[in-house]
Amino acid sequence: MSQNAIIQSTAAVVSGATAFGNVNNAMGTLNTGWSGSSAPSIPADSIPQTGQYWLDTSVANQISVNRYTGSAWVTESVIDTSGGLYLGKIGGGTANVASASTANLGSVPQNFVNITGTTTITSFGSSVPAGQAKFVKFAGILTLTYNATSLKMPGSASITTAAGDWLIAVSSGSGNWEVISYFRAASMYVTSSGSGTVTSVSVSSANGFAGSVANPTTTPAITISTSITGVLKGNGTAISAAVSGTDYAPATSGSSILKASSGGFANAVAGTDYCGATSGSGVLKGSSGNTAAAVAGTDFVAPGTATDFTAQQNFISQSLTDGASISWNLASQQNAHVTLGGNRTLSNPTNLKNGGTYILRVVQDGTGSRTLAYGTAYKWPGGVAPTLSTAASAVDILTFVSDGTNMYGNILKAFA
Repeated sequence: MSQNAIIQSTAAVVSGATAFGNVNNAMGTLNTGWSGSSAPSIPADSIPQTGQYWLDTSVANQISVNRYTGSAWVTESVIDTSGGLYLGKIGGGTANVASASTANLGSVPQNFVNITGTTTITSFGSSVPAGQAKFVKFAGILTLTYNATSLKMPGSASITTAAGDWLIAVSSGSGNWEVISYFRAASMYVTSSGSGTVTSVSVSSANGFAGSVANPTTTPAITISTSITGVLKGNGTAISAAVSGTDYAPATSGSSILKASSGGFANAVAGTDYCGATSGSGVLKGSSGNTAAAVAGTDFVAPGTATDFTAQQNFISQSLTDGASISWNLASQQNAHVTLGGNRTLSNPTNLKNGGTYILRVVQDGTGSRTLAYGTAYKWPGGVAPTLSTAASAVDILTFVSDGTNMYGNILKAFA
């Protein structure tokens, strides 16, 4: 670090050795570019001053070259001391240039330029030195006029811009520019554009196809044909004649119901290959290759018919949504449960059925002492609604029988 006073005091008398030492220190400061891990601030020199530079060494293996603007230090570039590389700064804000026949990109020092307006542009000006690039964004729709010398563009054609489009232009010097990339606002990269005239059209015969062209030099009409007859097959690149029995099932003289048989078809046998006709009516069941009438209560469950079950039948308990007012849809929640997170009201249920039986398991949350009020459809012994168990996580079971309008219930409490 070398940050010493440059201006020497004339108010005091010092020895020659001290004077030369002060001068040597000042020269060292200038030679090392005011290098140091913090910005120079020397009252005797009224430092910093506008235009002064400072080499910031606060980051290992890196030197930042800074310039004082009069109010702040601005980084101009960075030097990678470990790799011996100079990293020039690109950018430095944006500037606007109005569209015109000559939209002079060199009229502003910034590398990023916004083109405003919609006037056709034929030139980017001649004040930018060769090799310098400009990043240009368009605010509206205008025409960039292609010129093989002064304004080269992708596809060697003029471009109509859209709001938000970008391009990168590099100066070739003497007012000549080359647009090396153009990006649409919709992220579509322009590689070429233009127009032309079709002078001839022909069809090559290959892979089973042939063709002919009418009016090949004006309005072409292409006809595709093949000399292959019969059933055709394709293999992804060509067509050929399909083989009966290999690529497709051949025609058959069989009648009635058919079955597949060795690459073709044959008559299917009733009772062997399919269920034969039956004279039974109502619900049918399979029976030795045919069908027969199924017996209600034995082969299937039927309304009005007693059925003996040999396996468990049940309604899976459905969770009700906890809230200030709890809804209960009996059509799909005949067996239900709910955990109370506060004092709640059980609203009148929907879809009651006369003779239906319903179960509700009520669980206290981890706090307990939650209460449950009931809608007017709920009826209780003696007309008194039950009080729930109050312990945390307590379980009570409410059972109901409905007449289609009301729910007649009772409670079993405090299951443990």
